Amino acid sequence: MTRLKPNFLSRIAKLEQRHRRRQPILSSEDRKYLIDRAVMGDAEALQKLNLNRPRITGASPQQRAAALAAGLRADL
Repeated sequence: MTRLKPNFLSRIAKLEQRHRRRQPILSSEDRKYLIDRAVMGDAEALQKLNLNRPRITGASPQQRAAALAAGLRADL
């Protein structure tokens, strides 16, 4: 039983490191400001937004397909 405990703790530490954000989260005010600048054509603001984009981890294949279709419709 004691042999399993260090292995369990190291697995928890690895999972926490894997799911830790590498970039700081943008505040809502900063995000709104960057969105406004990106709409005006600022490439640097768009790059910052793309770096801080939240990951979609729980999306089903149907949800991904619907999001892709909505993006294609928005481009038309």
